[in-house]
Amino acid sequence: MKTITNENSKLIDYFRNKSFESMINLAENFLLRPNDTMKLMGEEKFYQRKQAFETVLKNNYSATDLHKYYYELPTIKHGFCTFKRWKNKMYF
Repeated sequence: MKTITNENSKLIDYFRNKSFESMINLAENFLLRPNDTMKLMGEEKFYQRKQAFETVLKNNYSATDLHKYYYELPTIKHGFCTFKRWKNKMYF
């Protein structure tokens, strides 16, 4: 089990203070553009941010469509499916 470092707790606080719309944008980047995001920030930083994001998603957004979108999208066949398109069941 990974321990939460000071840097991770700062990231968790950072994500916790984001608006719902910002969290949607982050989810879309992690789901739809992971390679681009990883190239920009490096693999280690990408995974640290993703882990902190998922922690906040689990603790603060578990009863929302954002949580469902983040965990359902990888399991279905889809094109470039943004949160708004997913809510309208427009996967392609």
